[in-house]
Amino acid sequence: MKTKLTFVIIALFYCVLITAQTKQEVFTSIQKLVAKTQVEKVQTNDVFSKKDDKLGKQVFTEKEITVNTIPGGKSDYEWISRATEISWNHFFDYFIYTEFANNDLQVVELNFKQNFKDEHFTSTKTADEYPSSSAKFKFYILTIDKEALEQLLTRLYELKEKKAESPFNKEIQKFTKEQTISWLREKLKNNSTVDSYTYNLKLVSIDDCNLVFDYSNMFGVKYSETIPTSIASINKYNQFTYNKDICIRKTFAAGIIRPEDEFTYTDHSFLNIDSSDEDLISNIEFAMKHLASYCNKTNLNTATEPDINSAKINNTAHNYIKDFFETNFVKSIVKEKGKEKTYDYKIIDEGIIIYVHNISNPTNVYGSTNEWFYLAFDKINLNQYGSNLGYFENVNAIRFYQINGYIPHGPGNDHTKIEDATYGAGWLHIPFRYNTYSDLYAFKEILTNANVNE
Repeated sequence: MKTKLTFVIIALFYCVLITAQTKQEVFTSIQKLVAKTQVEKVQTNDVFSKKDDKLGKQVFTEKEITVNTIPGGKSDYEWISRATEISWNHFFDYFIYTEFANNDLQVVELNFKQNFKDEHFTSTKTADEYPSSSAKFKFYILTIDKEALEQLLTRLYELKEKKAESPFNKEIQKFTKEQTISWLREKLKNNSTVDSYTYNLKLVSIDDCNLVFDYSNMFGVKYSETIPTSIASINKYNQFTYNKDICIRKTFAAGIIRPEDEFTYTDHSFLNIDSSDEDLISNIEFAMKHLASYCNKTNLNTATEPDINSAKINNTAHNYIKDFFETNFVKSIVKEKGKEKTYDYKIIDEGIIIYVHNISNPTNVYGSTNEWFYLAFDKINLNQYGSNLGYFENVNAIRFYQINGYIPHGPGNDHTKIEDATYGAGWLHIPFRYNTYSDLYAFKEILTNANVNE
């Protein structure tokens, strides 16, 4: 136990030292690690050789990364791989994996957003006569030094020069909602991609709250994705990031949306900006946040959808939710998959309590005729569906889901406190009347941010 504690203390102390290192000190530390790999065996590049190659000298400096490899066969030379003209400000990630021929060795692959000069030649020459350019380079470290290198590379990434904010962001700040939408539509239409398995990517619509993209995969399955404008940032992989799971993907079958395949996914978008122009990335990020500010105003203060706003809407999130429920919630007896049930609700400070009375023979896990579902404002996630789901007869449905995968619920007394409720996994469909999906977008934004807005 004492040995383990000592190791943890040393590791923490080393981590603190790395965090304080200058750029030159980081390069010096990495050079010490790569120097320890000399004469370690590596996979040979010669398919006819029966012996493994060995590592010669490795160099890791700000101006140069070099790997010398000693062939395993009878050779009077070494192979030299060298990267120069490196812009460390374009270094953005790395991968580390075990060397094929030697478990004691790790291969480190550095990735850059801008190409550098890449040479491969023998030690009988001073340079590559026909150098190429590349954005990737590999070198080697000992397996026992992997954690130390990860900390050093993280520090190297942190030491990148901070680029000044794009001057054009000040112009975007002056844009109206319509101008922002028009500018983003043009930029995203020409600079968006997903991955190599995705085809026919198309920006279908854009408003102050959401972007909608259609695309298909390599098997011809078609999708529609809703990406909120309320991003946290654009990450180093040029993806929109969020503080929670928020993007929605729907699946098409024969041209018809399949609501049962709709799901909310990940804290970053699949979509990314296909550009290495850092100013453009900065502009798109700023424009998305600027556009999202109009969405908040629309949801909280502006009556733009008469179907939703037939009831009086106040400027607080909880009052908005209460008004929406009063206007749209179906309190009468409904048929849910052939079973007659009565639905009711009430709003409390922390969330919504849904009451379900099973008139037909109960089919829930408790064997009870009554159930209460507690949906806390800070955990609710909303998915909407049309009547074609077949869940309710003659009425549309909204489907709720707890982000953590559980819905507190239970039979018996009215569960008005979270600690009184039991937990169960699954979805909760609630009968609502609404005319279009657009009626629900404002409700979703308010509902999932109720605590913040309140």
